[in-house]
Amino acid sequence: MIKLRGIQEEALDGAISSFRSGGTYHLLQAPVAFGKTIFSSALMKYAVDEFGAKCLFLAHLTELVVQTVDKFNAVAPELSCGVVMGSSKDAQDVTIGTRQTVGKNLDLFEKINLIIIDEVHLYGPQYQKIVDHFLEKNPRLRVVGVTGTPFNLKEGWIYGDKKIWPDPFHASTMDQMIDMGYLSPYRYKMAESLDDELQGIKKTAGEFNEGDLGEMMQEEHHMGTVKHAIETYASDRKRIMVFAVTIEHAEKLADFLGCFAVHSKLKKDDWREKVDRFKSGDERILVNVSQLSIGFDCPEVDCVVVARPTMSPALHVQIFGRGMRISEEKKDCLFLDLVGNYLRHGLPSNPKVRKPKEKQDDRESEDAKSKVCHECFEVVEEGIVCPYCGAELAAKKEIIERDEAIKMMEIEREKNAHRFVKWWEKDAISNSGYHGVRFCLAVTNREKPVFKFVTNGTAKQEKVRIRLREFNHGDIVNIIDTAYGPWVS
Repeated sequence: MIKLRGIQEEALDGAISSFRSGGTYHLLQAPVAFGKTIFSSALMKYAVDEFGAKCLFLAHLTELVVQTVDKFNAVAPELSCGVVMGSSKDAQDVTIGTRQTVGKNLDLFEKINLIIIDEVHLYGPQYQKIVDHFLEKNPRLRVVGVTGTPFNLKEGWIYGDKKIWPDPFHASTMDQMIDMGYLSPYRYKMAESLDDELQGIKKTAGEFNEGDLGEMMQEEHHMGTVKHAIETYASDRKRIMVFAVTIEHAEKLADFLGCFAVHSKLKKDDWREKVDRFKSGDERILVNVSQLSIGFDCPEVDCVVVARPTMSPALHVQIFGRGMRISEEKKDCLFLDLVGNYLRHGLPSNPKVRKPKEKQDDRESEDAKSKVCHECFEVVEEGIVCPYCGAELAAKKEIIERDEAIKMMEIEREKNAHRFVKWWEKDAISNSGYHGVRFCLAVTNREKPVFKFVTNGTAKQEKVRIRLREFNHGDIVNIIDTAYGPWVS
């Protein structure tokens, strides 16, 4: 039987506490290597053992269902586990299935108490139809969304004001997992930006049009950049994954590099053979489109080459995750960003997530107006000199060290070494017109303080005060991005 890590036990306690507080929807934010499937299995085991609950785990890929069944059997070998996927229609106390097959066979289930939805940033009408069906049968239904990327291209953060998902009951970050030793250290290099060329690429639903983008990236000088980058910077790397735009781009790039390409049009046996040869080390380089961005597990990958520009922060992070597993002989993973995704999204271990356009503009104008004094940590709304202590207000500097000789930028990860300085609060009114309190927290190694607005009349105000009173000057504070901006984990 698998024993939970401490961080997984914290998440399990958080889920149980969140259930007790009421509400249908509950959210877990946890990155690759957290063990989201182990956590989900432990939560379903708890629900069955303590309450005799009927549980349903939903995934969108066949491989994820297979992985989840294996993990659940390792966590709870004494419990039966049914599978509803394809031709299999076996519903048990714990059932694991694809949203497609479950959605077409809802009559297999009498009542469900707990639904867990994997990769919940993909939540849409098909999932909602399933949830509504079981919610009608059981108003006390609990639905847990699990994701490492609680944001998407259409709406930014999937939780927040006027959204069905509340704040996460537990939020872990890639930076935390790296510092704890559960994810590999990494190096991140970025070539000069492609922004000039990308100006001519149309956008479809906010993302670069794949057809146009694929044609552009098939041009010989772009494929030559991939080959040159691998030869120049990754000569000592043992497993190299390359991310392409389209199937045609992947196949042409693979021919150019002299390696395999895998994609959705391959026959299943051919796909499996190529992937297995890469995993075993018989093949050093593997080109794919987006098939392997989720659910692919090869810890030996020590280099990821990004030849796919994207407007999606979630895809940016998922691609990154393919190289972050730890392996015995692996000291770090090298990321070669040849398309400037860093400029759009920041480092994928702590990405910048944009809100919908109408809110994004308000946020950026507010950020432009306010600064924090690095001497006295007072918030200064305007000006270049602090009116409280007279210190000059420094502009924010990017942590990019450029090596002109190789024409790539080395981008360093900022360690989670923020230390507590002070906190304060003041009355405020939100953009939506709600009256409340704005909590402010100043930490070292951060130009601006972090803020949290809490509406009047809620118990959360006192919870925030209690949490902030626990900090002593110099304590390490873990800051993470949330739908409302950076705040304490």
